[in-house]
Amino acid sequence: MTDVKFIIASTSYLLAKGIVSILSEITDRDTFRTINDKQELLPVLKTGKPQVLFLTEEMADKEIIKSLHHLKNLSQKPRTVLLIWRKTVPEEMLRITDNAVDIFDARENLINLFREILSEIIPYAGTGKISSTLTRREKDILREVAIGQTNKEIGEKLFISTHTVITHRKNITQKLGIKTVSGLTVYAILNKIVSLDEIPGKENLATN
Repeated sequence: MTDVKFIIASTSYLLAKGIVSILSEITDRDTFRTINDKQELLPVLKTGKPQVLFLTEEMADKEIIKSLHHLKNLSQKPRTVLLIWRKTVPEEMLRITDNAVDIFDARENLINLFREILSEIIPYAGTGKISSTLTRREKDILREVAIGQTNKEIGEKLFISTHTVITHRKNITQKLGIKTVSGLTVYAILNKIVSLDEIPGKENLATN
């Protein structure tokens, strides 16, 4: 199997090294390259054909976005993960990226998020299967889902982006194998993540 080529593009040396450290924990591949200059990134995108690009907001300028659009049209765009630290991200950035990850999330959650992303490209990245145990952040989000909060409301309450909430919810669904909100709510009650008294419309749970 051809090794996945990871490009970590950020003006922050520490952030880039942190991403490399996390990736090293979940995959045995060592084809990592860190880039901290936009002008260096452009030719790499055109000729290096990275399979996964981790991109921080400040690196995603108009030239980079244009280049990613071009590669997408050629079916050569790398799987792009946008590393964000603001609640509001320009729409043009989100349109060209495949995932958005909050860099202020807990280490445990970041590892699970990255493993989920990589598992869609290499089925058994590192340890392979994602643990069925929910992280603390996932339990927080599951609780909010159970009491009827929207993704936007959950993000505002937990101080994370809506896109991060959606990614966490995807992970929760995959781990538990439960796709419906009512099913997740029942799970949350049975596992004491939320009490029955907190559930709006609880009388309808049995019939959903």
